[in-house]
Amino acid sequence: MVRGLPPSVVAVDKLALAADQDSSPGLTRDQVKIMARGWGRGNETPCGPGSALKKTDAIRGWLPGLLQLYGIKVLVDAGAGDMGWISTLELPGVSYLPFDIVPRSDKVTRCDITVEPLPECDAILCRHVLNHLTVEQTLAALALMKQVTRYLLLTTAVETERKDGRSFGNFCHRNYEHEPYSLGRPEQVLSDAESTLIGVWKMK
Repeated sequence: MVRGLPPSVVAVDKLALAADQDSSPGLTRDQVKIMARGWGRGNETPCGPGSALKKTDAIRGWLPGLLQLYGIKVLVDAGAGDMGWISTLELPGVSYLPFDIVPRSDKVTRCDITVEPLPECDAILCRHVLNHLTVEQTLAALALMKQVTRYLLLTTAVETERKDGRSFGNFCHRNYEHEPYSLGRPEQVLSDAESTLIGVWKMK
């Protein structure tokens, strides 16, 4: 079982203060502050409603089997947040490496995925993260991810193509098959929370 449960939601204000004093070179100070404050009001986690246990039933059901199917031994979670839902899973034989711009667990390493490379791995899970970034930041993050992994697991949409996505924070449904992302057809598309899907792309 993945260990390292999240700190109290009370700690979010401290995270926001730290972001104000030490903003990331890729994401702006205001963007990091928004993430540090989180989406916890009325939700069981500051990571937002999509990270609630009920909203992660689908991915918690298929993720262990998918990792086994593709022979994933090292999984990087780019947007691990508080590790809440994934801490309920048994992932035998898988080294789980969690990263986030605002770590909400002492097990999570701080990383701005738009400018900082992640470690070499078999797969990167990036769930409900890129959808909050601008198109330019998303392209920068994808370029770095492609260099270090065999597979990308991304929140995607099948028929929606949003080319604006300029305002930060709002959730943009994007289809990564097409321009400007051009990842091509995914190996699989799996159900996730409500109207979202996870696409699996082979990189190398």
